[in-house]
Amino acid sequence: MAPIERTVFIIYTVLAFKVAESFNYQTQVCLRSGTDVIVQLFEWKWKDVAEECENFLGPNHFCAVQVSPPNENRIISNSTHNRPWVERYEPVSYKIQTRSGNESEFRDMISRCNRVKVSVYADIVINHMTDVNHHGYGTGGSIYHGEQRTYPAVSYSGWDFHDSLHCHTKSLNVETNTNVVEVRNCQLDGKADLNHEKSFVQDSIVTYLNVLIDLGVSGFRIASAKYMWPQQLTSIFDRLKNVNGGSARPFLYHEFDEKAGDVIQMSEYFPIGRAEYDNYGKELTKLIRNRNLESFKTNWGTARGFPSPGNIVTFIDDQISQRDSLHPVFTHADRKMYEVLNALLLAYHYGIPRVFSGYSYSHVWDGPPHNGYMSTADVNVNSYGDCQGGWTCEHRWNAIYKMVKFREATQGASLHYWWTNHANQISFSLGSKGFIAINSESGINLDSYLQTGLPSGTYCDVISGSHNDCSGKHISVRNDGLARITIPYNAHSAVIAIHVGSRYTGK
Repeated sequence: MAPIERTVFIIYTVLAFKVAESFNYQTQVCLRSGTDVIVQLFEWKWKDVAEECENFLGPNHFCAVQVSPPNENRIISNSTHNRPWVERYEPVSYKIQTRSGNESEFRDMISRCNRVKVSVYADIVINHMTDVNHHGYGTGGSIYHGEQRTYPAVSYSGWDFHDSLHCHTKSLNVETNTNVVEVRNCQLDGKADLNHEKSFVQDSIVTYLNVLIDLGVSGFRIASAKYMWPQQLTSIFDRLKNVNGGSARPFLYHEFDEKAGDVIQMSEYFPIGRAEYDNYGKELTKLIRNRNLESFKTNWGTARGFPSPGNIVTFIDDQISQRDSLHPVFTHADRKMYEVLNALLLAYHYGIPRVFSGYSYSHVWDGPPHNGYMSTADVNVNSYGDCQGGWTCEHRWNAIYKMVKFREATQGASLHYWWTNHANQISFSLGSKGFIAINSESGINLDSYLQTGLPSGTYCDVISGSHNDCSGKHISVRNDGLARITIPYNAHSAVIAIHVGSRYTGK
């Protein structure tokens, strides 16, 4: 790094930590106490999100739903990939009009979700606008000229973007992650890079985010945060309104894709929110694939070099990581292992967990299920509670949604009574509040008396039961806390979980 660039980096790093002490962007805004689980309903329409809040998320105690970017975006006409999902990350304006719905539908969704105590967090794209090699119309009818960096619906012109005076690469694109000025002042994958030093740019973004807050949004996931200067983001976020008409600041969490050789540190963003920690899912996937789940107890969390749990949002996969062939993670395509990963994510209290819910695809760029004229298809749920028509609805799987209440029931409890077969069979209790056992071995049954830490009695395994009844396995805990736990290697689910709230009442 050149001396001048190093000086700029140090100045911005120091300034980033001089945040107003009264503003806390890491505190999660949940309308329901005792829960913290976020679900990302990727590319869902607003009306479908509203119905899911009322029919499923609220009754099953999810804290919040993360929705796709609500602002007008570029329309990418590509019949091969069905209007790819990446078009949602190429803004044309800050009008609330996308294939998910319009502003009226967005407002109605938030009202209905909040009514059943589910907060709404919006994915926001404020680092850039569209690809500079294209022009056309957005989803709200606004014209744009990427080549000229002109976006009339926001009144952005070439003056509002980084150019050759700010970015010194020949392509004007980010070409390396070892130069901080290049990462933050050059174009990300050829998209017009906003200059957040400009007061007009800051004013436009503040206005947009405050409109979302006025509509009822409680938090924001900041896409491509790593590519923006933290102090400039602070100047924007400090001007946002409190949420829900109260004293709480909006909950902020930043997309941060860690790469080898990064000169930018995730910790730079902690003063202005949490960071998404995508290594969580990747590292947990490695443990299972290497038959090394036994090290989960001794070499996990901060012991493995992870950030403090108070600074991160954890997840197994998202729309990016599940399409990453270089660092593959388990996805809905491998249901049994995917359930194991998410059960551990929710059982182990480390960071704020987010579960993903998307759709099946043939190509990594494929957009959501669609109708014949390319509008997004409805999310249809059958009588068994399963989604149809290409929507995978992972959040509705037993080993995921039932672990939300498990997590709620075990709040404040620490890990006890660790047991392992020294490979991929493990169990542990959360104090005297809950117990989980996992058998992700191939060809090896689990059949042992294990210490649950729970009071004696009969408990309903929350994973094997249908819906919220006790139609699945019954686990008998003896007076000494031991219970016989059996999970055949070929069982439908590799997870058994019981907690104080799942005690069998005989009804």
